[in-house]
Amino acid sequence: MTTGFQLAEKITKVEEGDTLWSISIEGGGFGLLKSYGVEPKVGDRVAVRLQGGSLVVGVKLNDVVVFDKDDYEIHLDSVKLKASSTLEKVAQFEKDREKLDADFKELPQLFQERIEKFRSNNPDFRWDFESYELFCCKQALLIANALKTPEAIKAFSEKPFHEQEKEVLFLSDEHSGNSFAVAVKLAFFYVTNPANVVKMHGALAQLVGSRAYGDVPSGEAHA
Repeated sequence: MTTGFQLAEKITKVEEGDTLWSISIEGGGFGLLKSYGVEPKVGDRVAVRLQGGSLVVGVKLNDVVVFDKDDYEIHLDSVKLKASSTLEKVAQFEKDREKLDADFKELPQLFQERIEKFRSNNPDFRWDFESYELFCCKQALLIANALKTPEAIKAFSEKPFHEQEKEVLFLSDEHSGNSFAVAVKLAFFYVTNPANVVKMHGALAQLVGSRAYGDVPSGEAHA
């Protein structure tokens, strides 16, 4: 398999790492594992084959194929990457477990019920998603307790961050757009319709799916 390679470009920069070469070309770059046994140099011509617009699945250096992965090899790489990511997440969870447990115990009952729902529906929830969900819940409580009314929460959500952090002490500057939106919505429900704190979709359900997150039990149809 040698088709699908882009036109070769000259290497403009090479940086050596512990396990790979960082290669720069005009308008981009990529990493080449040292285990392939080649040493790229500035001025060499390199061509790549991409999958999905960004994943490098083949490399030619000075018209010599360094590697060119078939569909099975690409799939195997994906499986290995997923397994590695899972192991890292589990290890991080075990490291953070005591703090997560303490944070959970400090939550009001409604927020505990919310998280217990996800735990019950998804046996992987704790190591996969709980730290993110807890972060959103804790931030929601800060917002709700500081602002107290739905009108104040709505107005707060539309202000720039430098004004928001003055109104809500300890508001995190590490929010993504998604985590902030979830925290604000949870805060709104907490002061208007507390039962919806438990019912509301999980913080990452829109990204990974309701069943995968734990909104509904595995195997149950989602309305």
